[in-house]
Amino acid sequence: MRKKTFTYAATVLAALAFSACGGQGSKPAGNGGSTAATGEGLFAEVMGLVNDYQGKDDAFSEKMEAAGRAQDMDEVKELMEEQKGLKGEFKEKLAAISGKLAGTKIAYELPDTFFYQLAGDPAIADVTPNGLNATAYITFPVTAKKELQVGKYKGDDFRIFLKLLDKDDKTLGYHIERTITDDRKPQTIPPGTALKTGELSITLAEKAHDEATVAKIVFITEDEWTQNHNR
Repeated sequence: MRKKTFTYAATVLAALAFSACGGQGSKPAGNGGSTAATGEGLFAEVMGLVNDYQGKDDAFSEKMEAAGRAQDMDEVKELMEEQKGLKGEFKEKLAAISGKLAGTKIAYELPDTFFYQLAGDPAIADVTPNGLNATAYITFPVTAKKELQVGKYKGDDFRIFLKLLDKDDKTLGYHIERTITDDRKPQTIPPGTALKTGELSITLAEKAHDEATVAKIVFITEDEWTQNHNR
């Protein structure tokens, strides 16, 4: 009897631990002050889905904790199974939204003074799940505007610096992208040569969504990036 009681108690404690992790563990820390909590922007539907499923996950966790404290293991097990199903539902719905967003172009500004140019507009490539959060990927094709002399291990001399703005031209964040895939030996890159495709990742989470309302990409100098990106 003693062994049975111990096993039962251990199972209850394990369920409580699972409950505590299930509601909060998948939420990345971030600045929740952004307005993207969010009914606007290209990713508004994604953020609506994220917030909806995080709310459902939290509700399951609260019910599971209450059932665990009441030592109602049948209820705990039932809730655990239902909670596991959330991720499958979320992935399926997110995939449908991603399909609608794929190919959506993003406005951009690119000065005529850089070593590169774009061969096409930046566009949404995909939105993928991360637990009950999501990550959006924006890609843009880059070509050399002039002949590039790339020294050994000097790929960082040919990086792209940019910032993301919302519809009101408020800066949401800064990014940096490499254009040279392999700089282990010196190389000459002719004008018009395709460089490494730029790929921006944007976190779309309940508590980390500062860039969710992106409306424009502005390509900037390294000096501007250095002065501002850590602020």
